[in-house]
Amino acid sequence: MEYAVPSSIRVLAIAFVCFLLQVAPASAAQQAQVQPARAAAPLPTLDEAVKRVQVGRVQAYEQLLAEYAAAAAAAPSDPAIAVARCRFIWQFTDEDYDWVERAPKDLDACAKQLDARWPKDARVRLFDLDQQYGEDAVKLGGQWLDDAKGWPVDLRRDLFAKLSSAYGNDEIHAGDYAVQAADLGDTDMIPKAVKRLAGAGEAKRAQALLHDAKPATSAWSAAKRIEAALELPDHGAALAELRRYDAANFHIAPVTVAKACLRGGDVACARKALAEAKGTTDELKSLRFDAALAASDMPAAVNAIDIAGGKGIAAAIKRFALVLDKAPMMLFTGKLMLVAFVFLIVLMVMSLLPALLLVPVHYRGLVRRVRGKPTTPLFDGVGLRQAWWAGGVISCVPLLVALVVAPHSMQALLGGQSLPQQDELVWLTLWGSLVGLLLLVPIARRIGPWRIFGDRIAWRSWWRVLLAWGVLIALSFVLNRIHSHADTSTLQTKMVQSLVDGGRASVGLPATLLLIALLVPIYEELVFRGILLGGMSRHISFGWANILQATLFAIVHNDSPRFLLYLALGLLCGWLAKRSRSLGPSIALHGANNALATVIRAVAGG
Repeated sequence: MEYAVPSSIRVLAIAFVCFLLQVAPASAAQQAQVQPARAAAPLPTLDEAVKRVQVGRVQAYEQLLAEYAAAAAAAPSDPAIAVARCRFIWQFTDEDYDWVERAPKDLDACAKQLDARWPKDARVRLFDLDQQYGEDAVKLGGQWLDDAKGWPVDLRRDLFAKLSSAYGNDEIHAGDYAVQAADLGDTDMIPKAVKRLAGAGEAKRAQALLHDAKPATSAWSAAKRIEAALELPDHGAALAELRRYDAANFHIAPVTVAKACLRGGDVACARKALAEAKGTTDELKSLRFDAALAASDMPAAVNAIDIAGGKGIAAAIKRFALVLDKAPMMLFTGKLMLVAFVFLIVLMVMSLLPALLLVPVHYRGLVRRVRGKPTTPLFDGVGLRQAWWAGGVISCVPLLVALVVAPHSMQALLGGQSLPQQDELVWLTLWGSLVGLLLLVPIARRIGPWRIFGDRIAWRSWWRVLLAWGVLIALSFVLNRIHSHADTSTLQTKMVQSLVDGGRASVGLPATLLLIALLVPIYEELVFRGILLGGMSRHISFGWANILQATLFAIVHNDSPRFLLYLALGLLCGWLAKRSRSLGPSIALHGANNALATVIRAVAGG
């Protein structure tokens, strides 16, 4: 008999099943929340983590090393693969970067294998050169220059580039090799090569090298080329180089852009770049002033003058002179009047400097007179007051002349760390000497023309001039031998070279020779041997007076490698003045020394 389930029970059963289907997932989720999650694996310690990375690196290193070894085995006579293998190993020998513990030993073995199998191969030699630095690299690379004449172009280029880097701060040798590398297509060497050629007076070649080179492929390289172009005589070279990268969208430092634009005469471009520049560095202050002055924006130029701090005084006085040169009426603004007052104080201090020497000499002279040891003056009518005046003239006249003739040079003269431009230096020397001599005319009249230029009796001792000149030449030879392996260039030697080069370009070599070998010696001999030595010899013994003036003469020239040479020149000139009782022979010796230096510098400068 079939059993029938009541409909009410079926309804209840269906409802119960639906309830279970809805509640079961929620319950499972709730249970999962209530039950604690399975514990995750513990993190490794720092040492363990580093070790795991190192193990992975070593495994990758060994796998690739095996691939290089297989390639070398397949081509055992190909040194290029062997060199590539050594270079790969070399990448993992630096402990500061990707380092593998076994890599140094692998590299040593690899290098020995290279030198044993291919000792004369160019690629092997260049790899050996990469392992050396400084003097060792210079010595090693220099041994291969003759053999390199037969190398492929790319390998010769690499040799020159490596030698250029090895010479470091030696601008001449590093620059010469950079030129050779750049001529062979090394674009990274172009900035250094351009600077070297410009410094050697080969501006046309430098500009051609820069112009013909392919454009730089990075902002850094482009900036370096622009900075190098700033040293070329062509004021538009740097701006032209900057314009090559307009489409490249390189981000070049605003300072570099401003320099190029200013030098190229695009003032609006310079001011736009400076508006984007941040900071208040001395360089930015200088550029902002130059841009304002070029735009004839005098209020902005005056606002850029800052005399705060000792380092700012020289720059402030230079800017003061430039503003006055362009707009004299700006002198009556408050800030310029303050700078003018500071400038007068500087001149006053410089005019008082001779007292540091002359006051002690005065009191020493008093002691000698009290003890009954009078001295015989070298020249009548010259004393310490005249010596003080001469010291003030030689100290202050260059600044006063620069204020009128070459205001751009004021900072260089006050700072003593740089030189005026070549053309400015020539006119400064000329007008400084003429104005100085003019201010010394009253004292020169006290000495007398025959005592200055010498009479017949004084010139009978011409052989003493030749003897003294021979001593100077011998001393110069000895000093050159002593310093033969050192860079002895100083601000003084650079000034002489700049004066010769600038004079030859602006007034010609004969006129430059007259300036350096005649006018300057007359001026300096009148000051040092005529007035300073003459004034001090009235109060102390001639020997001490001669030593003091010669020492001061050497110090003023600020050339430490040749200090003894300037000291000897001062002593010998003083001795000639004493023997002849005139300045003629000492002027002749000084002039001969300067003439020889001028000729040597002219030949060196081409």
